[in-house]
This record gives sequence, structure tokens and C-alpha cells, in this order.
Amino acid sequence: MDVRPLLRLAAIAVLVLATALGLRAIRRWPARRTSGLVAGTLAVLALAGFALSTLDLLAPHAPVPDALSVYYIESGTLAAASAATGTVRWRYTPPPGPVLQPLLDHGVFYLRTDGALRALRARDGTPLWAAPVEGRAEQQQLPTADQGVVYATSAASVVARRIADGSPLWQTSPSATPGSPTSAPHVANGRVYVAFNAAAGSVYALDARAGTIRWTHTEEQADATSLTVADGSVYAAFGARGTGVQPTTVVALNADDGAVRWTYTVEGDADPLAVTNGVLVVSSRLLGLLALDAASGSLLWQRGDLGLHGDLRNSPAPIVADGVVYLSGVISDGQHGVVLAQDARTGRERWRTVLDQYADVYASLAGPMLYVGGASEYGLRASDGHVVWRYGSRTQFYQPAVAAGVVFVGSGDVGFHLFGIGSNDFLNALDARTGVWQWPPTPGSPEA
Repeated sequence: MDVRPLLRLAAIAVLVLATALGLRAIRRWPARRTSGLVAGTLAVLALAGFALSTLDLLAPHAPVPDALSVYYIESGTLAAASAATGTVRWRYTPPPGPVLQPLLDHGVFYLRTDGALRALRARDGTPLWAAPVEGRAEQQQLPTADQGVVYATSAASVVARRIADGSPLWQTSPSATPGSPTSAPHVANGRVYVAFNAAAGSVYALDARAGTIRWTHTEEQADATSLTVADGSVYAAFGARGTGVQPTTVVALNADDGAVRWTYTVEGDADPLAVTNGVLVVSSRLLGLLALDAASGSLLWQRGDLGLHGDLRNSPAPIVADGVVYLSGVISDGQHGVVLAQDARTGRERWRTVLDQYADVYASLAGPMLYVGGASEYGLRASDGHVVWRYGSRTQFYQPAVAAGVVFVGSGDVGFHLFGIGSNDFLNALDARTGVWQWPPTPGSPEA
């Protein structure tokens, strides 16, 4: 129920009463001094009631659907809990174990395990099928699902299997794609793009339905280190082989025929992250953050304070969205975390919010809000970095996830913690607008 209209009606009634008492006091002052004081107090309360009635904090929020689940990995086991209450619904540990980062697509989990790719129904944890895929789980890249097909990598091959039953669609031969995969399959416009390292680093474009090779780009004496696909281009990074710090060449390829559009050399490592508003954002552990014009490859700006010798440490991969790059990390003074946003085209810093306690910082963007895990959990306005709410303290909050107006975030105790005494980890549910704690209600709630 929305209490704001009732609060406004009560405020109007109090204001009418305050006005009546005030007029009475004016006519008989100072004999009615007490009436005047009461009238003033009631007027202040009425104004406060009007102010409170405008706050979204008092607006009703729809209950979290009981059918909604939150999924998490606990000690190598994939688990599902009710998003409404936190009650554990199912747990699954694959026979070879443990669970690595899975793919969730259209209600089905795809899990890499030693020697197999497995499909699991997300609703109840029922195994659907298991298909042989050579190699250990950690040697495989995260699978990709698209239009009824799941694409996975193994040693010297790319595998395509039907989502319905796991039956094989096609598989490349070791002679066609030799070496070890270094990127997850990227699917776009009927093609599958993937990178492998063997005698040289190579990027392959495969037909999504038949698996035939459409084109190959190879860099001798280099390793393909990362790959991203956007706006009709394939952006690949090739690191030179050798000892010490070696340069990395960022190559932009035409996604249709593999023709080289431009190259840019970074004196150190480089990882093309994403394209936004015609800008390719590139991360480097050594040099920090770079922005290249996606059409020409020219350097737009570079931010060195994120690099190995910069002032911002322990910085996770930036969030790139809608022409903005969101960064987070720990300031070199070792006392504070920080979150900041800068324009992807110009590099101009839009805002910076310093967090008041030291902890590793993790951020997730959801609509107009940026949710940040650090020594506390924060809800920040993405437009200006204003702290809308803050929850908890003196602990470590991890990567938040947002669904149905709820922030789900794991936390680990450091000494005494609000969620319980003597526990190590928790999965918490917070109202996305207000930061109000929804569950776990007891220390026996599901662990993160």
C-alpha cells in the first residue's frame, strides 16, 4: 500500500489545525502564547509530512516474485535460492567437479567440466544432457549460445552442439584450428569468431551453421591474447613473444572478410574491452586505460594512473556503456576505495566518489544506478556519483547482481558483521532503491 497519499492528507489536516490555533493566538496574544507555540510546532510537522510524502523511500515496491531465483557458486557447487526469501532450492555438483563460471541462457545453464559440456535446467537443477568435449575444464573457454546452438572450445577445436539435446552439429579438426583457445566464441552475423595460439597466434571466422573457415588472420611470433567483436569489426590483441615487457598489437579486422582496417601498438599488454560511441576502450595492466578511435585506430586519450605504477590499485575491468567508462579500485594511500566515471570520447572525468573505508571495489551498472561492493554496499547515481544509500561496514562486499528491484551481493565477515557472528560468507538481498536489507533473516541463510 502506498502510504504517501495518507501522509499528505494527515499533513493537510495538521496544517489546518495549526492555522486555526495560530489565528486564535494572534487575536489573544500574549494570553494565548501556548497556542502559538503549539501552532508553530504543528506547522513544522505538517511541512515535514509533505516533504516525506514526496520521497520514493515510502513508495510501495512490488514483492519479489517467488518464482525468481538467484544463482551462486559455493565451494564449487552451483546452487539456486528463492530471490524472495533466500531459501535454497537446489544444489548441483557435476561428477568431475567443481563448477567453474557457467553460462545461463534461456533458462539453461551450460557448465564446463573435465571432458564434457553439461546442460542443466535452471528452474530445478535437473541435468538435461552431457556431451563429450576434450580437455580439462580450465582449458575450455566460456561457451556461447545463439539461435538454438551452443558453441564451446576444446584443445585445438571449436564444437557446436544443439541446445535441445546436446547432439553434435559440427566440430573443427585439430589441423584446421591448431593450438589452445584464448577467447570465448563470439557469434555475430552468422559467424563464430575465436582465437587460438599454436606456432603463431590466429583469429578464425567460422560459418555458424557448418563450421567451415571463412577467413583467418595470423600474426607470427605473437600470441592472440584477447578478442572482441562490435559494429562489424573484430578487435584482436596479439602480444609479441619474448622475455620482459613486450609490445602488443591491437588489430581491427573487417568481420566479413578479415581485411585489416588498422593496427595500433601498445608498449606492454593490452586487452580490448568494448566499443561505445565509436570508441574502443583498451585496458593495460602496465599502462592503464587507453581509448582508440574505433574507425581509424588513432589514440584519443590515455589514463596512466590505472597502470602498474599508477595511483589506482586493484582495479577490476572497467564498465563501458553509453559513452561512459566507469572505473573502480583502491587509492594508493591504502585507506580508501574510489569509483569514478569519465567520458569515453574525450577522457574527461565526469565525477569521482571516494569511499570512506579500504576494501577491494566491485561495481555493477543497472539502469540509472551503479551498485558498488566494498567495505560497505553502496547505491550510487550513475549520472553524478551521488551516494543514494549505503549498507553495512567493516566487511567485504563482492560483485553485486540486480534483478526485480533487488541487489544480490555476497559478503565475507571481518570480525563482527551485521549479518551474524561466527559466519564466513553470506548472500544478501537489499532493496535496490533504498538499500534496506531484505534477507537473510537469520545466520542460517544461504552462503555465497
